[in-house]
Formats: sequence, C-alpha cells, structure tokens
Amino acid sequence: MPYQPGQVKAVAEEHAKQPIAIVGMACRFPGAPDLNAYWTLLCQGIDAITEVPHSRWNREHFYDPDPGKPFKTNTRWGGFIQDADLFDPAFFGISHREATCMTADQRLLLELSWVAMEDAGLIPSQTAGQNIGVFIGTNSEDYAAMLGSENSAEHCNEPYLAIGTSRAIIANRLSYFYDWNGPSFVVDTACSASLLATHLACQSLWKGEASLALAGGVQLHLRPALYISFTKGGFMAPDGRCKAFDACANGYVRSEGVGMVLLKPLSQSIADGDRIYALIRGSAVNHNGRSNGLTAPNPLAQESLLRAAYQDAGISPGQVQYIEAHGTGTQLGDYMELEVLQSVLAEGRRPGVGCKVGSVKTNIGHAEAAAGIAGLIKVALSLQHRQIPPHLHFETPNPRIKFETLPLQVPTQLEPWPQVQSGQSLLAGVSSFGFGGANVHVVLGGTPDSPHADLGQEQISERSQHLLALSARDSKALVELAERYRLYLEKGPQVSLADLCFSTNTGRSKFSDRLAIRGATLTEVQACLDAFLVGHSHDRYHTGTATGKAPKIAFRFGAAGHQYPGMARQLFETQPTFRKTLERCEQLIHSWEGYSLLEVLYGAKSDRLKQHQYAQPILFALEYGLAQLWISWGIQPHILSGDGGGEYVAACVAGVFSVEDGLKLVVQRGKLSQILSEEAGIDPVQRSQLKPLTVEFEQIARQVNYSSPRFKLISGLTGERVTAAIATPEYWCERLPVLASCSGAKETLKETADQPSYDIWLECGPPTVLQGTGEQGSSGDVGVRLFSLKPGQEDWQSILTSLGELYVRGVAIDWQSFDRDYPYRRKVQLPTYPFQRKSYWVKENFACQNLAVSTQEVSDDAVSRNQNISPTVGQRLRSKISLPELTPVTAGSGSQTQQKVKRQLQPLTDSLTSQSPHLSATEADEPEPHSSKQTVLLNNDSVTNNIVSVKQIKQWLKQELAKVLYETVESIHEDKNFVDLGLDSITGVEFVSKINQRFSLEPRAVEIYDYSTLNKISDYIAQHLSKKSVHTGLLDDFGSDQLIQSSSIVNPNSENAAAIKQWLKQELALVLYEDISNLDVEKKFTDLGLDSITGVELISKINQQFGLALKVIQIYDYPTLATLAEYIAQLTSSHIHKNSIGLNHVSSTKLQPQRSKLSSQVIWDELPSLEAKLYPILEKVVNQELNPEEAQKLISELKLELILGDAG
Repeated sequence: MPYQPGQVKAVAEEHAKQPIAIVGMACRFPGAPDLNAYWTLLCQGIDAITEVPHSRWNREHFYDPDPGKPFKTNTRWGGFIQDADLFDPAFFGISHREATCMTADQRLLLELSWVAMEDAGLIPSQTAGQNIGVFIGTNSEDYAAMLGSENSAEHCNEPYLAIGTSRAIIANRLSYFYDWNGPSFVVDTACSASLLATHLACQSLWKGEASLALAGGVQLHLRPALYISFTKGGFMAPDGRCKAFDACANGYVRSEGVGMVLLKPLSQSIADGDRIYALIRGSAVNHNGRSNGLTAPNPLAQESLLRAAYQDAGISPGQVQYIEAHGTGTQLGDYMELEVLQSVLAEGRRPGVGCKVGSVKTNIGHAEAAAGIAGLIKVALSLQHRQIPPHLHFETPNPRIKFETLPLQVPTQLEPWPQVQSGQSLLAGVSSFGFGGANVHVVLGGTPDSPHADLGQEQISERSQHLLALSARDSKALVELAERYRLYLEKGPQVSLADLCFSTNTGRSKFSDRLAIRGATLTEVQACLDAFLVGHSHDRYHTGTATGKAPKIAFRFGAAGHQYPGMARQLFETQPTFRKTLERCEQLIHSWEGYSLLEVLYGAKSDRLKQHQYAQPILFALEYGLAQLWISWGIQPHILSGDGGGEYVAACVAGVFSVEDGLKLVVQRGKLSQILSEEAGIDPVQRSQLKPLTVEFEQIARQVNYSSPRFKLISGLTGERVTAAIATPEYWCERLPVLASCSGAKETLKETADQPSYDIWLECGPPTVLQGTGEQGSSGDVGVRLFSLKPGQEDWQSILTSLGELYVRGVAIDWQSFDRDYPYRRKVQLPTYPFQRKSYWVKENFACQNLAVSTQEVSDDAVSRNQNISPTVGQRLRSKISLPELTPVTAGSGSQTQQKVKRQLQPLTDSLTSQSPHLSATEADEPEPHSSKQTVLLNNDSVTNNIVSVKQIKQWLKQELAKVLYETVESIHEDKNFVDLGLDSITGVEFVSKINQRFSLEPRAVEIYDYSTLNKISDYIAQHLSKKSVHTGLLDDFGSDQLIQSSSIVNPNSENAAAIKQWLKQELALVLYEDISNLDVEKKFTDLGLDSITGVELISKINQQFGLALKVIQIYDYPTLATLAEYIAQLTSSHIHKNSIGLNHVSSTKLQPQRSKLSSQVIWDELPSLEAKLYPILEKVVNQELNPEEAQKLISELKLELILGDAG
C-alpha cells in the first residue's frame, strides 16, 4: 500500500545510506540471450559484433566505405539481440492487436522485468499495491517511427498507437501491470540513461519513496538513419569494433541491449534471505557544462563526478580494485577518461597496488541507453564470482595514455579478483557518460557474509524427500519449463535438492498447468523430468490443471482400529511443527495418566497400542497433529468428518473445544471403550464399572468451554451435518455409550456427491475403509482420496505424494510455511519462465507494399467493367471491398503472424444495408478471427420460446471478442477473465458497443468487470433477452449478414439447388468483382476468371456459410456453378430443418430481398445511379462535415428507395 503520512520520513531514516542490494538481474545483449550466457560471453572473451542482419535493414544498400557519401554509413557492423520481434502478449494480458502497436522496448522490458523478479525469487502477485519504483533509461524510437511510416499507415488508425509508442508508457506499463504505486518514469540522457535510472532508483530507496525498485535500460537499432548521422559525425568505427585504450581506437560500434536490476535496501534483503549479487554503496551525477562542444567530454566534470560518488559511498577512491570505464574507443575520449581515473584513484592507494580497468563495449559494442546497465551487470557478476573478465581488442596501448605511470591495468584474460586486506571490501566503480554531457558514476561493493552461515543444522533433521512444484500457463510452456530444469540439472549445479525445491516453490508464480515431482535426490528428480518429457508415467510425479476454482477439501479422522506401531515416526523426527503438537499432548497425558504417549507410539511399549485406553488418546494427538500440519501448509478444509474418537479430533480442529479439553474427553472415552471391548460377553460386573467412568466423563464434559465450529462437520454417528448442539455437553454424553461406526458417514458421503460435492477427501491419520472414494489420487463416487500416512511407506513419501496431488489439482499451498521449519534454506538461481513468443512486427504484419499493385489492378478492372463509375468512385468502391492476398494462406504455413489475416473491409453493399444503428469505422476495420470453425448464425431455428440459447450467445461473443482482440476464436477461454484475455478500457468499449448493437441492450463498459468472463456475460445477456421477450425479428439479425442460411436447405431438390446456385453467383460476383449478370452458371470457373487465390476465398465463404469443409481442389471436380450447387445441396441435406427463414421465402429463380436486406444484384445494377447520391454523403463523412448518425439517416433513406425500386 502507499505510504501513509509520516511513514516516508521514518522509512527514509531507516534506509538512509545503507547499501542497496542487487537481488535480481536479467538481460539480453548481443550474443547473450540471458544472464548466464552474458557471463559466459564475458569470461570467454567473446566478440559478439556481427554484420547488420537483413531483419533490420539492407546493409548493402546503405553501406559505403566513404563516410562522406550522402545517405550512406561507413560501417556494416553492429551488436544485435536475437528475436527482438518475438513476444508473448497473452502472458501479460495484452491482445495481439495491441502487441503490434507496442514498441519492442515495452515488450522486452515486460519480459525482462518478470525474469529479474524470478531471478530474485520474488512472486510478482505478492508485490501488488506496494511502493515499488520503476526507473528506465531509453532513447530509441525506431519502432515508433516504423509504426508511423507510410508502409504502416494502418496502425495510425489504432487507439493503441499513442500508448504503444509513448516513452512514458515504457515505465508506466510495468507499474500498471504489476500494480505498483511507487515512482515510475523514463529518463533519456543518451548513453548514460540506464545508469542514471539506477542512480535515481537508489535515491528513491534512500529517501523512502520506494521499498523496492526496478532499474534498467533498453536500446534497439531498427532503422539506418542514426547510423548514417553518426557516420557523418565521425563517431563510427569502420571495422565495427570498440578498441578502447588501444592505439588503433577509431570510434565505436553501435549495439542493442536490455538489462534490468532489482534493488532493495540491504537490511530488508538480509531479512528476506535474498541472494545478493552486489551492493551499491553510492553514486553521483553531473553535467559537462560548456565544454569544447556539446558532445565533447569534460575532464574536470568527470573528476568532480568521481569524487562526489566516492564521497557519497563513504569510501576512499584508493581502495577501489576495478573500474568499468565508459571506454567507447575514441583516441581523445579514452585518454581523458583514464587521466581522470589516475588522478582520483591514486589518492590514498598503497604503493604497488593497482586498479583494473576494462569496458564491456569491446565485447558487445556501445549499447547507448543500455550501456550503463550492461556495465553494471558485468561488475555485479564479477563481484559475485570474484573474477574479472578480459578486455578485448587491446594490443598496443594508446600512446597518449602513460600506463607505466598509472595505477591502472587492463586485463586481457580472465583473472581472479585482486586480493584485499583483511576487513576490506571488494570495491568497484562503473562510469557512463552521455553524449549530451550527462555523466553518472556508481560505486559497487561485494556481498556480506550470509546471515545464515553460522546457523547449525544439528537440531533439525532434514526431511528425506522433497517436492518440486512447476507450473506454466499452458501445456507447451510446461514442457519447455521441464526441459529447462532438466538441462539445468544435467549441468550438475552445486545446489541441494532442498534449496532447489524451496527456491522454485517459494519464488515462482503458480499457473494453471502443473507438474509436481517427488524425489530424494537431484538424480531422482532428473529421472522424473526425463520420464515426463517422453510421456512415460512415474509414481514420483503428478500432472494436472488448476481450473481457477479451488477444489473443496474434506478432512477425515478415523476411529481406533487402524493404528500401527511407529505411525508418523519419520515426521516426528524431521518435522518440527508436527513434533511440537505430539510433545504437547505427551506432556498433558503424562501429567494426567502417568504414562508416555511417545513410549507407546515409538518405544518399547508399542504392544499397548492395541488397547483403547492408549490407542484413542494417541490417535487423537496424531490426527490432530497431522491436521495442524496440513493447515500450516495452507490446506484449509471445507468440511470435517470423524468416526468414533475421530469425531473429537474433528471438533477440536473446528474449534469446538481446545486440545486440552478434547484430550481429556478422549482419555476418559478410551477407558470406557477398553472396558467394553475386553470381553465379547459383557457381565454385570463390567457394566457396573462403566457408571463411575460415565459420570466422570459427564463431569469433564460440563467443564469444557465450547465454541461454535469454524468449519462444517459431519457426525460420525448419524452421518448428517451437525447442528449447534455439538457445542454442548449433552451432545458428547449422548454418544458416549455407543462405539460409533462410519456407516452414517458413508451415506453422507454419497449424498454430498450431489449437494454439495467435495472434490478431495484427505485422511488425517492412518488409512481407513471409506466407501465411495477412490484409491490414492484416483476419483471415486464422491471424490479423490488422499492419505497422510500409509503402512509400509516412508512418511514423507505418503504425505508429499498427497501434497503433490493437491498442488496439481489447483489447491493453493503456502510454500513459505512448508519450509518455515527449516531456516537454513537458501535461494538459488533457477531456470526462468519459457515465454511462448510469436512475431509481432510492423514489416511482417502489414502487406501494404504487396497489396499496392493488386489494388491498382483490381481498381482498373472494376472501372473497366463498370464504365459508368468514375475512377474516384471506383477507388471508393475498392476501399470498401475485401481484397484477396496475393499468396493464399494455408494452415501451418509460416508463423502465426505471417498467417494473420489482413483487416477485412465489408463490401459496399453491407455499408448500405447494415442493420447497425450507426456507422462504425472500428467495425469496418475488424479482422476476421483465425478459426477453422463455422461462424455462428442465429435464426428462427435457434429460438426456443423466442429466446436465444446461452450457447449461441456465447459463440457469437467469442467470435466478436476474437475480432476485437485480433485473436483466434479457439484462444478465447470461456472461464478466463476478460482482463487476462487482453481486454482493456479501449477494446472493452468497442466490445460492449457490439453487444449493445446486436442485442439492443444498454450495458455499460464497466459491467464487463461485473460479468468478467464469457460465461458470465452470456448468462447476463440471456437473462435480459428473456425479460424483454425478444421478438424473433431481433434474432433474424444474427443471420442477416448472410443472404441464405445453411439451415435454409430443406431437401436436395431442384428448388434448393437453384437457390444455392443463386447464392453462389452472388458470392462469386463479389469475389471476382464481376457483375452477376455476366456469370454463366454452366461456364467453368476457370473460364469465369477464378484462380487459386480467389478459389480459396470462394471455398472459404462456402464452408463458413454451410458448415462444410470443402477443399479448393474440389472446384475442379465440380467446375461450374450448376454442378457445385447440386453437390452442396446433397451435402447439406442431412442437417437441414424446415420452417426456417430462407428458401421458403425465396424464389427458386430469383432471390428476393429479406426484410431490409438488399441483394448484391440490386447494388451492382444500381451503382451508376448511386454515385450522385452516395458519393457526397461519404465525402462529407470523410471530411468530418457530417457525423455518422446523420449519414446513417441519409443512407437509410437511400436504402429504402432502392428496396422499393427493387420490389417494384
């Protein structure tokens, strides 16, 4: 939550000048797709510079060795990150439509911010509402420029363009997505931007503005413009290498990159048990002022900067062991930077103790806005590993730099971090200088000793097995995640299985598709991963899907008779929470009865376990202890069921009475039960022994403090839900003489299968016989049965198997509490989430360049065929009609983005005859959803008592939502929240508008949040339609987009074939841009002009209209309109119904208009006369001289005129 008044000052005082811990990092740099790859690249001295890939631009076209050549660059090199176009929008609740309009900077930072938090072992959802800050450095705008270019003009009509290309949104989107309330902004000081962002993040933490901060930067090079400009300025190295400090230094090479660090005050980091890379001890920022030029360095400003930074850190510069220099590779700039470093770092330095200096730019190039974060991450990794990577391209020192007199040394191979004196910290500095004069220096230090280093394990025995809980948003991602873990284990990481499971379970978000692996060693876990990946079953792993609805759990407590010696002994020895419960009961019983519960359970007196007077109190303690253990792990029961003495445990867990009171009652009950069971025939002497015990039980029962149960309870005697009477002494006294059986409970279990059902029955004790439930992990009549203990099995095997089953079925586990009894757990580095990326890129998504030629050809044809239409009207007509792609798209060809159907514009006829109450530019621009399924059509056949079914409404909503979001219909999940599907305030308004228009309702956009899934909104719409007693005319509108419905075909007779033939003529005319009167039904399609491209479009229309699955090749089997119509009539005869609108209203020789629906024939015949009336209306709308509502009225009048003319 945001800080309250007065809190900021208190937090600031607490955090003032304590070091800032770097607890998480993530990056993508040239040649390094992740953090581990980056460290490998650095250690191995890899040069990641490559030629400019063609995915960026044509390097040959823009290259010329002569830097003076206009519009050319003298370098063809750069550092580029791979797959910058790929993104997983669904993971972040973003629609495909919005993703394309987002800069790649925003997408990359979304993914890298998530990875940084995973690296820190931080679950994002647990940070919502906190004062967490976001500080981003960037200055690239290439993708925004691409979106606004001529080739991408369609994106300018998108509401998402403004937020998708705004620099402010780069940081704000992260705060919005994670629901953070701290500072959130972007800075642009060019080359020093990301290090400045880090400086500001630390200041915010020290001031108490933020409790946690994400800092970083991003840089992409997608256009050659700045390459050309920097060439003209003399900045670029022709050979494409940064040769910092070398005599051959001749400029720098541009590179891309993105890096993020997660920052936290050291004291909080230690308290949270974080894995710390390095500490930020201080920082400073300044500006060159008026130097020899705007982009020229200023040595005096640099010296002032360094002194300020080390003063801020409270450190003598002479103690620093390494400097990550700005080091771009220019003769003068390198010389000035090292002269300043010599001047400052020499102060107080012990003789003979040098300082290493290097620059990551020699590996990856100059990442500009991301350069500072690239250097910071390099140094943090160096401090963590206590190694200094080699500096590349250093062969002959720059003659201006007198290395022999400087305390500076350039490492040319991987070296260990320099030795420091006892008590001295590892120290380093990172410099970043903006080409506009903004300079930043950050001081880093090594990590402190682990706070748990001296915590012994002798008092806590480790559990024998562990549970690894993996999850992903879908099955494909889960498989990829499992593969990442398998590869991770294959490399033999120096981690314990306990720490691996702890870090995974407590530090990763839990998604729907789940995998739980039980193992005693890393090898066993790896074997399970192998089995899962090849599809082999294994008793050590379980898979399942969490539906979003938590399973209902029943805790079951059994009666005496199933106990066995040594029950839960392993748990007692290795699980402190469970042991404390048993030890508490042990003390109570020993003080009352004088015997040791533990000695009977685990010692030499285990033979007494068969006697009720011992068995019942022991079972009470054990079952209560197991229940409390499950509850401590976050497993909350919905109902409790107990048989015999187990009913006392259920009541105690429910809070009816305390452990002490419950145990007193059970001790007395056990004595009574023992007397009753000693002989099969009970004589009067034994009966006489019962009375004093019964009286004593009643006295105890009346001294108990009772409370209403916190959970629902089933009586073990009656099998019915208990009433408030359970909190009275009479309830327990009435049940005393009878040894309760579980028959009643069994009957109740069968009843609860219907009302209400309980999904899981968890045995909190030794296994009992329970009808209606399945075996371990399998479903029975009334749910799945899981066990806490099983004779012959290790306790941890039994209980972790059940815990894994609970997890994969969607039960929320408190993983922190699961390991709370083992304080020596360590967070370790783990594989990160496998985003399911697809390409979202302007150049690939937009086919304008290809369409330009075909559009002109279509225009010319249209004009030639309709000589009375002027070229201007021909262009207007062309803009209203869907144009085919030059290359037909087939399933499975290329990426989804390449297959993405271009935006479809409705034919001019639809704009004239639409049933919508107003014109909608948004609807005209909607893409068709990628769906292999038939479009839903609602007509009179779909009406029952004049009400549309919920199923039909839902299918229509799915189609429309898919259009709005640019998603496939199949990807729209009915139970998923709209927000998670990518619907936001912009698309929400559009979606609700469609609903209002189609159903004549008036829900507000805000009601999307009240009815947040397709299922809920469908029910809502159905209820409102039923209340309004919807007239069938409204329902006819569902089919009004189609002149003939597939359900119109009654029998495959000549009349129906004729109607289909007429429909085919209409659609073929539209596909071919041909006058319908020119189409001969006996002429071959090829002779009419149908080819492979237009054939695909025609077949697609047929399949959609009639619910068929014809292939394009079948056009050659039925090569004329007549033969194809007969074939379709035969295919549709099996699923046709009478009394539907369609053929019974249509002549076999000519289709008459239905209600206000115009035939295409009318439009084509009347186009010459429409021009004078329609063109001025459209022109005024385009020029904003006429609003859509007024235009609609005029078009409606024109429509009526045409209808009357056609009818006459």
